[in-house]
Amino acid sequence: MKRSAQTGLLAVLSFLILGSAAPVLAFDYLIPDTGQDLCYDWERIICDEWHMDGPNQVCDSDPYCPEEGEDFYGQDAQYTINPPDMTDNGNGTVTDNLTGLVWEQKNEDNDALTYTYNDAAVYCENLALGGFDDWRMPSRKEYSTILNLSRLSPSLDTTYFPHFIRTNPIDIYYWTSSDYHDDPGQSWVMQLSFGIIGTGSKGSLYKIRCVRGTPDPSPAYTDNGNGTVTDTVTGLMWEQKTDDGGNRDKDNTSTWKDALAYCENLVLGSFSDWRLPNPKELERLVDLSTSNPAIDSDSFSNTANGFYWTSSTCVGCHKFKAYAYNFSDGELYFGVKYKDGNYPENYTRCVRTADDSLTTTTSLSTTSSTPDNPCVAEEIYGASSAQAAILRYFRDGVLSKTAEGRALIELYYRWSPVLVQALRKDDQLKKEITVLIDDFVDIAGSR
Repeated sequence: MKRSAQTGLLAVLSFLILGSAAPVLAFDYLIPDTGQDLCYDWERIICDEWHMDGPNQVCDSDPYCPEEGEDFYGQDAQYTINPPDMTDNGNGTVTDNLTGLVWEQKNEDNDALTYTYNDAAVYCENLALGGFDDWRMPSRKEYSTILNLSRLSPSLDTTYFPHFIRTNPIDIYYWTSSDYHDDPGQSWVMQLSFGIIGTGSKGSLYKIRCVRGTPDPSPAYTDNGNGTVTDTVTGLMWEQKTDDGGNRDKDNTSTWKDALAYCENLVLGSFSDWRLPNPKELERLVDLSTSNPAIDSDSFSNTANGFYWTSSTCVGCHKFKAYAYNFSDGELYFGVKYKDGNYPENYTRCVRTADDSLTTTTSLSTTSSTPDNPCVAEEIYGASSAQAAILRYFRDGVLSKTAEGRALIELYYRWSPVLVQALRKDDQLKKEITVLIDDFVDIAGSR
């Protein structure tokens, strides 16, 4: 007995996503969440009842997060995507189970030691720890993955990294291997009191925490042709900005509250589950090999030289500041949300998770018009082909009538941009998928 057409479509989708196209679609670099679990307004944690304890405000009721549609909805604590997952190996090392990197844990004695940049590199090269001798200095992107932005001094999970020794003001800085583009005599350093990223002269004396494992992969961007770009390494889909004076214009700025609302209300590329990125996500867009702007300008041509908001409040910065990236050079600092009656503005770029099952439904079209995404069938046969017409008829007349069918439609168009790029590069893959779709069209056309 022949399979039903809907089952046939599911088989095609399964092949596209799990079959020979898997190397293109495997999102093999998971970015850990920041650990931030409280929501903030302009100045402080969102809480109904407060009292003063000396100079400090103390929340007397349970903190809470805003509901959808309310002010400040969409901040970091409201999205759980890749919860941190670490293992203390009991031998002075910690494994990050999401990135696969293994970190030097440090102890009370060696955390306090400081080195020049070159001496820090030698320390890591000579380190023998946990049965391994392939340690190295971490890049700043790697180091950013273990930051815990719910904490202050250090901005690390002290369950796994319990030692943070401070004897002088510079003991908050840790080396990375990443050079500062505008001055090779400087390197990017992690400031672990607040979890920000700045620069330091390579002759300065800072701390070092070594790492081992496969280096963090570079982004692999796919322009989806609909105002969005997908990083096929992480699965993050990014908003492209325009230069047309419209809602997405590169020169638009807003307050932190309005930046949150802008992303929550954005409908782009047939998706409505956009959000303001957290610092670890926005870190992936920073291109350290260039500046002004420090980003891949081929994929993100309309990028301003200035600060871009993130969804995360800087808990150690008196809470009236949120982390922000300066895309002039890539610095992670903070933007002031509110101060002395002023509400400063910064730039905004939204993100969504391509396989995100946690966010809101999409605004995908289920009418006869094709959604604004590259379509695999049209790529193979042409938009006016009989095959494409049969598939559109089946989409609108059968699949769109049920929740399961609409989910299949969404799945198809979610992956189409990346699949189209794969087809253009791999003739054998195109042949195999053509055979599958031909079989499916025969089934669908007989209904």
